[in-house]
Amino acid sequence: MAKEGFGFGLDFRVYERGEYLKKPAKYVVFGINEGLNIQSRHLYENVNSIEKMGKEGIIAVIERRGEIIYYKTNRKKFETNSKSISLSQ
Repeated sequence: MAKEGFGFGLDFRVYERGEYLKKPAKYVVFGINEGLNIQSRHLYENVNSIEKMGKEGIIAVIERRGEIIYYKTNRKKFETNSKSISLSQ
């Protein structure tokens, strides 16, 4: 089941099957339109905030034709790949 999210933009919470009202949402999904320029720091901050809530982050890339591609992410992936990116600015 999906419910409105926590305020990261185009986002929603996703619950495991049969877990709504029994357990907290497992995932927070936030959408990004294809072709939109977004700073990696902004993505990192969203993923970091989601993980601080104890949830897993999913990026939904909305293509121009309306198709959606989902990418599961976590803070560790950003930190591993950020040697040339300054995330602290």
